Amino acid sequence: VILNTGHGFVPSNVRIHKGLHYVVHVVNVNEDKKNVSFMLDAFNQHYATYFGQIKSFNLDPDKEGIFDFQCPETNSAGKLIVFGQGMAPTRIPSSQK
Repeated sequence: VILNTGHGFVPSNVRIHKGLHYVVHVVNVNEDKKNVSFMLDAFNQHYATYFGQIKSFNLDPDKEGIFDFQCPETNSAGKLIVFGQGMAPTRIPSSQK
């Protein structure tokens, strides 16, 4: 889930794996801009989002890298980070460091 708020996207960075299937839900909760766009050009995803409504789409990333998503009406932007299989950073609990 990606929220388009009055202060930008939440989360602004989304990490996913190459080769897996995702359903992305974009929700416009920006009360000042009730009709805005969500654009993820690298994966040819472009949608209108309306206040309080969920816009869902399928995403099957086939390339690794860092890709921008944006809302041109509010100048909000975020990053989609696509990792190769087994490449995502491993988090170690602080108790084991």
